[in-house]
Amino acid sequence: MKPLDIPRLAKVMAIANDPNAPKGERLAARARGETMVAAAGYAPSDADTLAQAVAQPDAASFFSGFEDAMEEREPGYKARKAAEQSERLRKRAEERIRIIRAYGSEEAAKAPTVLEKRVLEAVQPFIRVKKWREGKEKGEYETLLGWTVHDFGKPCPPRVQKVIENALPMPTTIAHAWEEYCCWELREHELDHVIGGVRPEFTPDWYLADACAHRRNIVRELLEHGLRARSVSEILTRIEHLNNTGCLDVEEYAQALIADLNSLRENLENLA
Repeated sequence: MKPLDIPRLAKVMAIANDPNAPKGERLAARARGETMVAAAGYAPSDADTLAQAVAQPDAASFFSGFEDAMEEREPGYKARKAAEQSERLRKRAEERIRIIRAYGSEEAAKAPTVLEKRVLEAVQPFIRVKKWREGKEKGEYETLLGWTVHDFGKPCPPRVQKVIENALPMPTTIAHAWEEYCCWELREHELDHVIGGVRPEFTPDWYLADACAHRRNIVRELLEHGLRARSVSEILTRIEHLNNTGCLDVEEYAQALIADLNSLRENLENLA
């Protein structure tokens, strides 16, 4: 297989997708691009996604002066950073392709999973559409009785909270909480790549539906401090999660771990 020349592919696919280019030229460019990706071991349909993985210069920003200074101090700095960006984009493009292939199509990858369907069906009666306007731009977005998961500091309406909690069996052990939490995290990762694309406009937490994101948050609280560990294995699961999220030094979570250990000690003493 030939290594894929992504900058060249990007130029070819730019012609293929240029509405002002003659039709014959667009078709020829697309065929050339698909041949390039096929020769590198990808499916021809991956051409558009992979073409987005080319590094692009950032618009003028506050950091432009810093980058110029670094280039003067370390010749090749900008080229190295561009190569790193290109590699990140390539990996993101390949991950998007992998996810879509696993589901069979982009539409199937975007469609709600079994867990999502259960939660979304439960909150359907509470969906309210709100309008927004910013300058000349305007649009609509869905809320849950006027609430969204991004309304930080504002609690979820009690009726909505209840149906989300009851949409699926609530975990009763840390092991079960960890299993469900991982499912939501994986789904967020998938939607971030499939909907967000190679160059996402938003952070990953914007792609999971509000009701599903809130269910994930509820389960996360159980995982972090809401349930008592029943074994050393569950304590280690909690510690691993807190360590991975950088929350081991949060007092509330530290107290939960202490309570876990005390509970386990009491159980062992009762067996003695």
